[in-house]
Amino acid sequence: MRDYREYKLSWKERVGAALAGALGIGFMIFLFFPTLVVTGGCALAGGILGPFFLKKKRLEQTRRQLAVEFQACLSMLLPVLRTGRSLEGAIQAVSEDLDAEELPCMRLELQSMQNGLMLGMPLEELFLDLGHRSGVEDIQDFAELLALRKRSKGDLTEAAEYTIRILTEKMEAEEELRTLLAQRRLEQRVMNVMPFLILGLLLMMSPDYLRPLYESMSGMLIRLSCLVLMGLSVILSKRIGSIRM
Repeated sequence: MRDYREYKLSWKERVGAALAGALGIGFMIFLFFPTLVVTGGCALAGGILGPFFLKKKRLEQTRRQLAVEFQACLSMLLPVLRTGRSLEGAIQAVSEDLDAEELPCMRLELQSMQNGLMLGMPLEELFLDLGHRSGVEDIQDFAELLALRKRSKGDLTEAAEYTIRILTEKMEAEEELRTLLAQRRLEQRVMNVMPFLILGLLLMMSPDYLRPLYESMSGMLIRLSCLVLMGLSVILSKRIGSIRM
């Protein structure tokens, strides 16, 4: 089955990410240090790191999609379990109702679980395997709680119902928080870009105004300090905007 912790970029994605990284980093560095050696070296580094950051972004998007699909599956499993069906029967019923276009990942995963159950594999092991491959904390928690309840000789269906209810509440709270922070993240991106745009406009419209910064050692130190502080502000803003629940 698919390992959601891995993502292979296509050659178009690699080329696009490399060009975007080289142009973006090269432009920003050129505003502060307009020399061919410095700008070229930083642009080369940006081109090398571009595919790495794109791959990381794609992995985050994939895991996020899987988490959303898993939440939708839990919401569908809970009412089925309340009718008295076993967890195995609920999974079979839900997998038949899943839309392949809306929930493609979980549909394939539930179908794979059905095949595993037909081969006699324990359901909790199938969920543990999904949690390991997914890299999604909520799926791992669900699988570990099921396995723990199974080892303690408890009712697996009752444990699943309780776990689904708790995780659903947690996921809904996380989604609500993410929605509230969406506007702030947009503002964060704008604020991160604005200093570079303002500096670029000043250099084009009034180069004499900034000339002392580019013709003295003290000016170079000021430019370097500003660039470092702006980089730190970008990192700090991303950490502040990240969600850990």
